[in-house]
Amino acid sequence: MKRILIAIITFLLLTSLASAATLNVGSHEKYKTIQKAVNSAHSGDTIYVKSGTYKEYVLIKNKNLDFIGEKGKYPSVYGFEFDQSSTDASCGDINGFKIVKTGIQYDIVGTNIVRNNYFTNCSVSLGGQTCSNNVIMNNQFTNGGIALYECYDNVVTGNKITKSKIGLGLYEGATCSSITKNTFSYCQVGVALYEIPDCLIGNTYIKNKVNIKTGVY
Repeated sequence: MKRILIAIITFLLLTSLASAATLNVGSHEKYKTIQKAVNSAHSGDTIYVKSGTYKEYVLIKNKNLDFIGEKGKYPSVYGFEFDQSSTDASCGDINGFKIVKTGIQYDIVGTNIVRNNYFTNCSVSLGGQTCSNNVIMNNQFTNGGIALYECYDNVVTGNKITKSKIGLGLYEGATCSSITKNTFSYCQVGVALYEIPDCLIGNTYIKNKVNIKTGVY
């Protein structure tokens, strides 16, 4: 019986791995735009984006996808939105992009990772109780930041946020399990939240008008 169970589990794992695909995006690839790759992808797939400028706001509906920018090239894109339009949810990881206009928005499902990206004039926004347990790490924000609404136990670490109105905002019951090793510089407000949590430690504040503002809902 034990051997049969092991064989079944192995088969399921191999089937899952076999079904996942990597879709390549670039001027010399099958997919010229990120959105076309998304439209053709299935949940569990990875979208690998070659260097270039992609003037598009990518909408992901009812799919779980990961996005990886070509290493060291940081392809430029307006932004990403993970939306829910039915009972199936959307989520995914974003790694290695320049995000220059609309930012990243997650509406429903959590356990996402946003890392190693450059944001200009835009932010990361996460909202909803089911959109919890996310990691936002090692990103650089200029005139943008991080906004969390009613999502729990997030990790915000290693980010550099400069010239933002609010570098990190925890609103309407949002919580984090770790807020550490971030740098807030030249912001109007570095961190805005209802009260200072124990996890807000080891951050650097440089020439902000207000480093930490409490009493914010």
